[in-house]
Amino acid sequence: MDGSALAVPFVPFARLGMGGIALVLMLVAEFGLVLWLRGMSIRGYFGSRDPVAGTVYYVMLGVFAVKPLLVR
Repeated sequence: MDGSALAVPFVPFARLGMGGIALVLMLVAEFGLVLWLRGMSIRGYFGSRDPVAGTVYYVMLGVFAVKPLLVR
């Protein structure tokens, strides 16, 4: 098997769907594990972020979600 059976077609909807699913899985892992290990609530987690670092974090989450669309 050469892996082409697992390839995602270069269709924007399919690529954005793959990025969205990856984003959701990453956030579930982060909130589920990190919040549990640090003993924080979601409100406390977002409230503890520095404004600049928080903005960069949110922008990078967006880049993470659309990256499959940008890579061929």
